Amino acid sequence: MKSSLAQFDDELIDAFEKEGILKSVPKDTELIRDGQYINSIPIVLNGMVKVFTKYHEKEFLLYYIQPTESCVLSFIVSKKK
Repeated sequence: MKSSLAQFDDELIDAFEKEGILKSVPKDTELIRDGQYINSIPIVLNGMVKVFTKYHEKEFLLYYIQPTESCVLSFIVSKKK
């Protein structure tokens, strides 16, 4: 994992290794659904995560999360009306 996080300082990398859970996720797996309770924030080490929303059954691409990135905005819970 250290090579994937080389731009971070050693203390932060150690915290990731101690507290984090390393997972491999198959392509096209839904990680988080709208309105779902979130108790952790994924950090992408390899590959890319597509962040999108749906409105009237249409999918709208918001952005991609690339290796060594994460985005807390991906996890903001909106209330449906």
